[in-house]
Amino acid sequence: MFINPAFAQAAAGAATAPSLSQTVFQLVAIAVIFYLLLIRPGQIKSKQEQAMRDAIVKGDKIITKGGIYAKVVKVEEKTLVVEIADNTKITIVKSSVIDILDADGKSKFEVVGKPVAVQKNLSKEQPTVAEKAKEVKEEVVKEEAPKDKKAPAKKTAKKASTKAKTAKKTASKAKKSDKLKEVLSK
Repeated sequence: MFINPAFAQAAAGAATAPSLSQTVFQLVAIAVIFYLLLIRPGQIKSKQEQAMRDAIVKGDKIITKGGIYAKVVKVEEKTLVVEIADNTKITIVKSSVIDILDADGKSKFEVVGKPVAVQKNLSKEQPTVAEKAKEVKEEVVKEEAPKDKKAPAKKTAKKASTKAKTAKKTASKAKKSDKLKEVLSK
């Protein structure tokens, strides 16, 4: 049951601390990995984004961090004057621009191999809000068609029109929400 003293001393000698050079090597290796995986990609992305912002010229269509689509009217050193609607101009900081769009609405620049803003598949035809509202209105009219001949058809059509307007508003909000999600999902 008792451990031989010579055997115990041999076991204690086996658990020596790593040398100073091994410790320094491990710390340097961790620092290099940290730099390569975290710091360097961020620096590259920042340089590419700055180059994109420096390439903005009058007439470009842009997207801001707030999700505003605008047309550049005037370029200054640190700011841009953009038109967000007819005769509605605002001044924004260049750093708030996240993407520049070409004539087709696609991103002109890529940052670290990925588009800055998520692009829609433009070849895929999607129904407009008005088409969706019309479909909903038709469905409501079919569902609420008068079951007995005494029920007035005008009230049913009015209900269908009200529900179609509500559906149109909801679809419009969903479309705006989708655009915001696209911008934020980058």
